[in-house]
Amino acid sequence: LKMLRMLPMTRMLSVSDHSIEAFKKRFKGPALLSVVFFVTPGFVTYYGVLLVGVLHPLYETLAVLSLHDSADMAPWLSYWTGYVTFKVAFTSITQGSMFFSLLPTRHLELAITIWLVTMCGAEWMISG
Repeated sequence: LKMLRMLPMTRMLSVSDHSIEAFKKRFKGPALLSVVFFVTPGFVTYYGVLLVGVLHPLYETLAVLSLHDSADMAPWLSYWTGYVTFKVAFTSITQGSMFFSLLPTRHLELAITIWLVTMCGAEWMISG
């Protein structure tokens, strides 16, 4: 964890960032940058989904865990709960239906993942 504190992104995180607004401001940049993957083929869009849905949230979660502050951990806990719920439901629906084989499912998955991150979709899924 000492190595993680030396990374540039963790210096941006401070103990005073206790609000959901700070969470949204920190994460919108990489998520909105991934819009580029909407114009790529499906197999390349898969890497955009990994970048937005797994890699960057994992990095941010590890950075917040190093702070030992439960107020900063709460939005990430709701994100991971919402993301896993979405991923299980989406995979089971697309694998079980022939209709979804006609749609660009990777692009749909990317759009929903960006929604989960930027518009607090995970908190909406959990709360209600």
